[in-house]
Amino acid sequence: MTPHKKLLLVRFAAGLGILAFSFIVAAALIRFSQRPDQVDPPENLLAVRIMTAQPDSAAAVLTAHGVVRPLREARIAAEVTGLLQDSVQVARVGERVEAGDVLARIDPRDTEAALADARAALAQARSHLTRLTVQEESDRQRRALAHRANELAESEFLRTKTLFEEQEIGSISLVEGAEQAFTQAATQLALLDQALALYPAQREETEARVTAAEARARQAETHLARTEITAPFTGRITHSAAEPGEKVQPGQVLFHLADDQTLELTAPLEASEVRNWLQFEETPAAGSAWFPPPVPVPVRLTWAEAAQELSWTGTLHRIVNFDSTARTVHVAIRVDAEAARSPDHPIPLADGMFCRVEIPGRTLDDVYTLPRTAVTFDGHVYLADKDDRLRASPVEVLRAQRDEVIVRGGISPGDRVITTRLIAPLEGARLDIQED
Repeated sequence: MTPHKKLLLVRFAAGLGILAFSFIVAAALIRFSQRPDQVDPPENLLAVRIMTAQPDSAAAVLTAHGVVRPLREARIAAEVTGLLQDSVQVARVGERVEAGDVLARIDPRDTEAALADARAALAQARSHLTRLTVQEESDRQRRALAHRANELAESEFLRTKTLFEEQEIGSISLVEGAEQAFTQAATQLALLDQALALYPAQREETEARVTAAEARARQAETHLARTEITAPFTGRITHSAAEPGEKVQPGQVLFHLADDQTLELTAPLEASEVRNWLQFEETPAAGSAWFPPPVPVPVRLTWAEAAQELSWTGTLHRIVNFDSTARTVHVAIRVDAEAARSPDHPIPLADGMFCRVEIPGRTLDDVYTLPRTAVTFDGHVYLADKDDRLRASPVEVLRAQRDEVIVRGGISPGDRVITTRLIAPLEGARLDIQED
């Protein structure tokens, strides 16, 4: 046997020995080893907070925004022409004035002269009416005398004429003289009758002149009174365009006056909100095709621009209008001066504040009020069952308001509702529960 073949044989024998040893060791390990016990992996707990659900009554709350305005505002304009006097302190923006206070005064000299002229014309017209009355009475008395003189002249004329024609007593000259006297008396009587007939028209014309003169005098008195520009009601000056020495014209606006005794806010509500939730009086206004009066419930107003919450209480007053374009109903909320001052903070509700309003609506019975975090976007709540495992339940969402959701169905009294916001949790997940 060659050396090369001997080397191959030795290597083959060594390989078989190693393989046999490996089988023997593996068999020994299998024989003497013990299989470990099977252990399930630990189950993760889902940490949640819960609340116990109990049915109750809940009031819907309608929310909107609006700007506070005074109930009454006036634009005060000059009514006569003239210069604003320097001697009177002109009211400035922000000042509070009482009804009747003088805000500015226009130089009255021109209007005083016009008043004096109007009063003189009135006195002249009244004097003429008096003279006319006296003259009419005098003419009536003269007419009585003229009538008697006419009768005597006629009688004398007839007597003279009869004597001359029938008895040839007298002369033709006497007859003509008597006739002339009778004619003169008749003429005088006719003139007086004519004058008396014209007196009613003259008196009416003169009385009209007196009336016109009285009207001009009253107008002049009014113009004189209007040289003092006064406040029509108690309020606050919100705009002033009056400067002493400036010439003003009738109709020129000098002041804006706001009555802060009563404030009003007009806010838009969605038509569906009004239809479903706003409370109205049961008896509508007779003969009116309009919304019935709303129930005057207390309304909470919160200043939307304040760093901390500042709120006041007003009253729902009326339906203002219906906006057919935006499909909204505008409601008015009123706040009196006393309610505009809150005991909780020193800042009063004021003109121009942009506020959020919360109007109590209809009351829902046998419902559940839950935090927004407890209701999913698709209308489910998560419950903790008796084994502290998660269970999903569909509910009927009646209304979402503020941080709450009012629901019905899907929940029983005493159910433990999970209030922690969960995103796609596993049904049946084990819970680590913390009571709210």
